[in-house]
Amino acid sequence: MKIADLKGKLLVTLIVFTCILLLYVFEVPCVFLSLTGVKCLGCGMTRAFLALLRLDFKGAFIHHKMVWSLPLLYWCFLKDGKPFKKKFLNIAVYVVLIIGFVINVAFC
Repeated sequence: MKIADLKGKLLVTLIVFTCILLLYVFEVPCVFLSLTGVKCLGCGMTRAFLALLRLDFKGAFIHHKMVWSLPLLYWCFLKDGKPFKKKFLNIAVYVVLIIGFVINVAFC
């Protein structure tokens, strides 16, 4: 990873953290849920992420069961979407994550 790439990714990370903080401070509800009445795949993830920042792992898991995937997703982001050398492993990781998010919405 080049220094310029790292700076860009750190900037994106800072922007995402700022957006999450603003969503929390202004108590912005999920737009998808508000418009459709159906939970989106990320409903509860902001609260789960903020619980993680407080080291409240149980609370984070209660808000969103897939909260454990955040470090993995961030690692994928840092590796430009290809965390593994083998294409099959990369595809398998994304398939498992998508299935996990869909199950979380369907059964929670």
